[in-house]
Amino acid sequence: LVDMLISQEDKEQRAAHAVADLLCETLMGKQKLDENGRFINDIRATEYKSSYALLSEHDQETIFEHFPLEYFTKHAGEDKLYVFSYPSLDNMIDIAERLDDFIQFVKEDSGYDKVNIVPISQGGSVFVALMQIYADEGRSLADDFNKIVFAVPALNGSTLVGEILEYGLVDDDKAIYRDLIPALLGEDNMLSYLINIVLRFFPNADLNNLLDIVFDTFISEYAGYSTALWGLCPAENYPGARERYLTDECMANIAEQTDWFYNAQLNYKDNILKAVDEGVQIFDIVDYNVPLYPLVDSAATIPADGIIQLDSTSMGAYAANVGETLPTDYVQKNTHCSNPEHNHISPDRVVDASAGLLPDTTFYFDGQRHDLTQHN
Repeated sequence: LVDMLISQEDKEQRAAHAVADLLCETLMGKQKLDENGRFINDIRATEYKSSYALLSEHDQETIFEHFPLEYFTKHAGEDKLYVFSYPSLDNMIDIAERLDDFIQFVKEDSGYDKVNIVPISQGGSVFVALMQIYADEGRSLADDFNKIVFAVPALNGSTLVGEILEYGLVDDDKAIYRDLIPALLGEDNMLSYLINIVLRFFPNADLNNLLDIVFDTFISEYAGYSTALWGLCPAENYPGARERYLTDECMANIAEQTDWFYNAQLNYKDNILKAVDEGVQIFDIVDYNVPLYPLVDSAATIPADGIIQLDSTSMGAYAANVGETLPTDYVQKNTHCSNPEHNHISPDRVVDASAGLLPDTTFYFDGQRHDLTQHN
C-alpha cells in the first residue's frame, strides 16, 4: 500500500491482491467452506433445545439482546417460546432441514399439533427453502403451521448481494468516499473520517481496482461456497451471478444446490398462497423509505430498508423511487386485491401495497431501518 501511495499506481496489482488475501483470510479463514458448501472447521451456532423457560439465564439474556420478545413471553408464557439459530454462511439446505427437525421437536416437546413461526431477515430465505422441501416431499405447511409472521424477510434475497455477485461494487469513486464508508461505520464515527482522508490519497482507478479484487477474492475463494449467501441473491440477479462464479467444475456441487434454491425462489409465492388456501395464517412486517447502503449502482433509487429491497420483504409491493412519491394520477395496481373499497396506497403516497402478495396482512413501517427493526 505504501508503494502504491508513493508511485500512485499498483504495479502488477500487487497491493490489491495482498490486501485481498490478508483481509479475506482474516475475515473468512476460520469459516472456509468445502466444495459441498459445508464448513471445513467445526462452526456452529448455539442450539436451544428447550423452551425459553428452561434455558440458562445467559442464553435468555443473549436472546433478548437480539429480539424484543419480553412482551411475548409475558403474554403467552416463557414455555411457549422456542428459538432456532444457525450460522449465517452455512449450507442453505442443511439449515432448512435442521429447521424442519426443530419444528418437529418443538411440536413433540410442547405437546402442540402446530407451531407459529417468525422468520426474520435471512430467515425469510431459509423459509423459502423449507417451503420447497415441503413441496418436493408432497407435504402441507398446514400440517405443522398455524401462523407464519415474516419480519423484514429476504424472500427474494437482497439487491446488495445480488448486484455485487452479478456486477461488482459501485463504480463511482465519489460514492465510496462520500457514502460508502460513512454508511458502513456511521457518519459521526471518527474512524470513518480518518479512512475517508486516507483513501483520498490513493489514485481513484487503483482504489476501485483494489476494492474489486478484494470482493472478487472474497466471493470466488471464500463466501461463494456458502449456499446460504447465494440464498440472498435475488432471482433476477441469479443467472448472471451464476455465470460469473459458478461455471467452474469445482463449483458444480454448489451450482446444483443454488439452482435448486433458485427454483424455490421462483415458487415461493405459489407455496405461500397454497398454504393460505389450506388455512395457514400468514402475516408480513416490512420497513420502507430507506435507501440501500451505497454498495451498488442502483442503491440510490431502489425503495428498501437499507439492507433488503421492498419488493423482497413485501412479496412484490410497488413503490416510488427513494425520495419520491407516486404520481398524483397513479391508480393502485390491485394485483392481489379485488375489493374496490380497499385503498392500499400508503398515506405518504410512496407504497402501493395492493401489488404485494398479501395486502391485507402486511404491515409497513415508514423510515425504519432493517437493522433497527429488532428494537421495535
